[in-house]
This record gives sequence, structure tokens and C-alpha cells, in this order.
Amino acid sequence: MNILVVGSINMDLVLSVDRIVRPGETIHSSGYERFFGGKGANQAVAAAQLGANVSFIGAVGDDDFGRATLEHFQDKGIETKGIKQSDKTGTAIIQVSHDVEKIPLFLYREPIIHFLLKI
Repeated sequence: MNILVVGSINMDLVLSVDRIVRPGETIHSSGYERFFGGKGANQAVAAAQLGANVSFIGAVGDDDFGRATLEHFQDKGIETKGIKQSDKTGTAIIQVSHDVEKIPLFLYREPIIHFLLKI
């Protein structure tokens, strides 16, 4: 089966905290992990892991996160010729505490529409 995914690609930075930070406050994190993310990226990886031939159209940054994502896709067998490298990779910073499962703090994303309008 051949699948074409057009979608978002992000790098998720997940911080483990005792409690969710309040505006203007600085707290310490007990740990940090990096995950490949983005709704489109997650769908592409899942389809590839199920055996589909996957091609992706989207954008990543010309940065460490973008290069790591392209390598991750290639390791999963996803065709990356349709992925444009631009300024910065979309990044989500997420706090995870004992009280609340996930709270996104910040998301930088180059909208996919900008990429599509440049074709």
C-alpha cells in the first residue's frame, strides 16, 4: 500500500516537573526527554511501521531537530524528498507533572500552508 502524508512535523521537548509552572515563575525540572512529533509525522511513522510505503510532504528546519527528524524518517523507510528544509523546526515544550498529565508551554511551527503556497 502506498500512502502520501501531508502534515506537520515537530520536535517535542518534554519536561518532568513537580508542579506546573505559573506565569513569570522559574522552577527546576527533574528530567527532560525529546520525542519526534507532529500529527502528520506520527501518522507517517505508524503507517510505515505497519508496512506501508510512505511519502511525506511537509517542512522541517535547517537545524539539528530538522536533521534528526529526516534521519528518523529515513530509518523508518519514509520517503523524504517532499520535505522542505526551512528556517526552524516546529518545537513543542511540554511540562508533565504528577498533578496533570501534559501542559504544552510553547509551540513554534511554520504552518504547512506556507510550504504549500511556495510550490
